[in-house]
Amino acid sequence: MASRPKGFGLTAELQRKKDAKYDPELEEQIREWINKVLGGQVLNPSPDQKDFYESLKSGEVLVDLANALGGKYKKNSSKMAFKMMENIGFFLKFCDEIGVPKTDIFQTVDLYENQNIPGVSGDFCWRAGCCSALGKPVPQLGPKEATENKREFSEEQLKEGQNVIGLQMGTNKLASQAGDHFGRPRQVAGETNYSYTRNMAENKARGYGLSAEVQRKINAKYDKDVEEDVRRWIEDVLEEPVEWGAEDSDSPGSGFADGLMDGEILCKLANKLQPGAVKMNDTKKVTNAAMRTNKEKENIEKFLKFAEAYGVKDRFTTPYLYQKQNVMSVVNCLCQLGSTAQSKGFSGPCLGPKIAEENKRNFTEEQLCEGKKHIGLQMGTNKLASQAGEHFGRARQVAGIDAYK
Repeated sequence: MASRPKGFGLTAELQRKKDAKYDPELEEQIREWINKVLGGQVLNPSPDQKDFYESLKSGEVLVDLANALGGKYKKNSSKMAFKMMENIGFFLKFCDEIGVPKTDIFQTVDLYENQNIPGVSGDFCWRAGCCSALGKPVPQLGPKEATENKREFSEEQLKEGQNVIGLQMGTNKLASQAGDHFGRPRQVAGETNYSYTRNMAENKARGYGLSAEVQRKINAKYDKDVEEDVRRWIEDVLEEPVEWGAEDSDSPGSGFADGLMDGEILCKLANKLQPGAVKMNDTKKVTNAAMRTNKEKENIEKFLKFAEAYGVKDRFTTPYLYQKQNVMSVVNCLCQLGSTAQSKGFSGPCLGPKIAEENKRNFTEEQLCEGKKHIGLQMGTNKLASQAGEHFGRARQVAGIDAYK
């Protein structure tokens, strides 16, 4: 089971990232710690990830370790898979009982199937720290667990603290919040530098590490030609030009998303395909920035509800458009909307192929019986060359025996 394939694509990539976190020095410390707790040379002191996994896979060492630290578990010596996994389960249960955070306890498959050995190593550090905090006589492993440091203040000191204005609340020496309105960001350096726009949500950080990597993979799938087709189709259906935004080289489809972000174009498109389908919010009349954001998102949600009722299966979510997380999914949704509109009888401009409709055939009993007598060409034919007279293991002589001498 442990030697099963590690997967492909993103699965294999995640496995490589887990393996890259392997720390041989930490593993050597854990080996020494286990040997000291159990009072013998249980594990080979030299760091070796494969040997470490093989030594702990059966769970017997782990049960011995848990019992040495105060647990009372019956160790299974059987080499059957479920018995070894039960041993690991006893160890994980003990970790939970002594206070190791659930988020830092590894899963059984992380060890038994060798999926995340660095995660197993991290669990030992937490375990040693929790044992030390509980007063158990165990060797030190990793940083010492922090203990409570309660402070006592007099009534006078507490009253003095109430007179201090924290900088998070502002100050009466420099800029203040005087004149600001509800829903508006604090203008510390002046209103011109911090003008609130609807793009504030989309400009949030894209993240780092795996989040950024996933975003790059999504951006790499963007098809500019399909986007151009969707742009023309929207303008042809609405019979009016759409004010698209400027393109950003780091975010494919950003200009397309800017044109649809307030949701008004989407609502107009829905009403063109099905009159009266959506009641649109006029976001331009809303002066409060926070309320305008809510109204724009509400327009997008109304369009998505219409698309679901209209029969579009490949839909996007609001953040995919409003925060430009996956603009290609918006393009795909609109392509499918154009195809669905054709099958619904929309006589306007077309986009994409028409969705196939059911074409049910009705055959009589006589026709069905005749079909049973028909020999498909995959089974051979009795009109041309056949396998008559051939022997098992001999090649089929299509052109006759003499032709192959």
